[in-house]
Amino acid sequence: MLETFKPDLVVISQARQDEGLDWHDDLVGAGVPYVVVNELVVEALYLEDDTTDRLSAFLLGASATYCVSRRNLEALQQQLGRALPFGDVQPNPFRVPYTGAFTWPDAADPVLRLALVGRLDPDSKGHRVLLEAFRRQHWRGRSICLHFYGDGSARRALERLIKWWGLENQVCFEGHVSNVNDIWKRCHVVTQPSREEGTPIAMIEGLLSGRPALATAVAGIPEFVDDGQTGFLAPACTADLIDTAMEHLWLARDNLREMGRTAQQRVRERLPASPADLFANRLEALVIPQKNEICP
Repeated sequence: MLETFKPDLVVISQARQDEGLDWHDDLVGAGVPYVVVNELVVEALYLEDDTTDRLSAFLLGASATYCVSRRNLEALQQQLGRALPFGDVQPNPFRVPYTGAFTWPDAADPVLRLALVGRLDPDSKGHRVLLEAFRRQHWRGRSICLHFYGDGSARRALERLIKWWGLENQVCFEGHVSNVNDIWKRCHVVTQPSREEGTPIAMIEGLLSGRPALATAVAGIPEFVDDGQTGFLAPACTADLIDTAMEHLWLARDNLREMGRTAQQRVRERLPASPADLFANRLEALVIPQKNEICP
């Protein structure tokens, strides 16, 4: 296929770091340059030496390797035991305005609303651990609600857990929402209690919409959230640590509006206005020199 199509460049997207390795021999054999875009480096993933050797050859042979967070790139190099000379960070695109005006949910709503946006994947996204923290007695009777946006194959299990723990009045399933802006018209806080991440797009969209974050300090999250200033970070995804971060959030609830305004300003300082344009320019810069060598 590669010999017939003869692409100028192939872009391979990895959902995690051990995927796509079978492309290596075919690309090298066809003499086709390639770029690897990694969306998630699972730091707890055990890689045997044979896999690490194949991954090293795959990434060192690439014209560029992009991760979506600085921490992911560092962790990937640690797993390989070597530097990636053509490694860099490439942010993902987002679906909310970059320079949108700051707005805040209706002040007449007395409930503090936390939105966890993304697929219903409790193992990686931390839904169950968040619920384990939220079931504690001191959250009962407080005017606070968790909103789960997104779909997934774990919904029924989560619904049973919520019913078992008696949280039906404080946890809502909102399903898929086509217009992301509708989430932030209603909710005050973007919640990301993940065990593993790249840089979560949902969190970036929440910050750009002027919402402070409640999150775990994993991967790219601390690169955009300043603990106590633009959100509250749990050092890891455990019920105790998330409960503590959530308590700090609750005590600061009168200041969340201003924290959200600051969050919106800071994320713009740390993120390009158009990640897609940045990526297109990077790919173009890799392809044009090759064409000039062939057609001077």
